[in-house]
Amino acid sequence: MYSKVEPIDKNVSNVEIAVPWGKIAGKLWGNNKSKQPILALHGWQDNAASFDNLAPLLEKHGPILALDLPGHGFSSWLPPGQMYFEIVYLVLLCRLKRYFGWEKLKLLAHSLSAYLVKGILEFLAIDERKNDPPSYRKEDLIKKWISATRYSLDETTCKVLMTRGVTEKPDGTVYLNRDPRLRVLPVHAGTHHVHLMNAPAVANAMDSFLEKHN
Repeated sequence: MYSKVEPIDKNVSNVEIAVPWGKIAGKLWGNNKSKQPILALHGWQDNAASFDNLAPLLEKHGPILALDLPGHGFSSWLPPGQMYFEIVYLVLLCRLKRYFGWEKLKLLAHSLSAYLVKGILEFLAIDERKNDPPSYRKEDLIKKWISATRYSLDETTCKVLMTRGVTEKPDGTVYLNRDPRLRVLPVHAGTHHVHLMNAPAVANAMDSFLEKHN
């Protein structure tokens, strides 16, 4: 499906995808053609090489296709008069999805592209949670909550937060009114380009997610 494939070494190739204004260039890690690649999207004024350190660590989960966004790297510039609005990149992803016949997109994004991905997610339905949240006896949850705040709360102030922070079940136990995704926020030491500067730590944080969802 690529208009051009230029091997770099055993597991890495430069690729091109034809588009009406020229080409979208990219870098492909992995040779498993039967598996849909993860699209790796770089930040503003970066390029596909932004993932040179991270992609090899994630290749075990399947192919990684890092793209040069329009106007970046080896990809064609947009025609004169066409501005680089966010919608340009969103349309590109829709075009790629249709071009390859993918049902869904698998996205790995940094900086600007992470912002764009958020826009894409607004158009996608979020699967209903099938697992019930854990329940606690009130007195047990109070102790657990206070401990989790490193004793920033006491029993009285904890009960204040519980007025809106828990829901009581018919059996008298309670569960927290918190989206479990709030608990998933690994933060690693590094700069804005932590995926380049500390790729092993980023890959380690992503492994469990990719093993479950990829």
